[in-house]
Amino acid sequence: MSLYQAVNSAGDTIFEIGSDGGISTQTMIVKGRDESIAEETRVQNDDELFFSVGASEYWTGEVCAFVSCGSATPGFSFDFRGPIGTTFFYGDSFSGTAVSSGAVGFTQSSGDHLYVLKFSISVGVAAGTINFRWAQNASSRDTTTVKEKSYLKAIKEC
Repeated sequence: MSLYQAVNSAGDTIFEIGSDGGISTQTMIVKGRDESIAEETRVQNDDELFFSVGASEYWTGEVCAFVSCGSATPGFSFDFRGPIGTTFFYGDSFSGTAVSSGAVGFTQSSGDHLYVLKFSISVGVAAGTINFRWAQNASSRDTTTVKEKSYLKAIKEC
């Protein structure tokens, strides 16, 4: 239950004060254009899905990735990267796979797919940027595309 909730014009919660007096902050980034790669299995920073964090903060959230593959070969893999000393726990909500480091990969049939990827992040002593990173799971000339309207939603805990 919230004692107070601030929302923007789109109805998204900007922050709220809980009944225990704790304050949470939320950020949401929606991808504005498709981004494609081919013949690349090393995860790279997404051009749009990232957010800033302060030292000693704790964040939870999700990435909703709309992914398209030209064939069944390339698939999709992802991880997160942040400032030195940041610890991560992330995975996908469908298979239940979760890790604290390294890329999580998926094979998939050609066409469009939806991945709901959950994360929790504990930032160390350095502020910086949390980057959602992705690549093909297996190298292929067929492109893997993270589509427009994919999003990253993160909530900073008190």
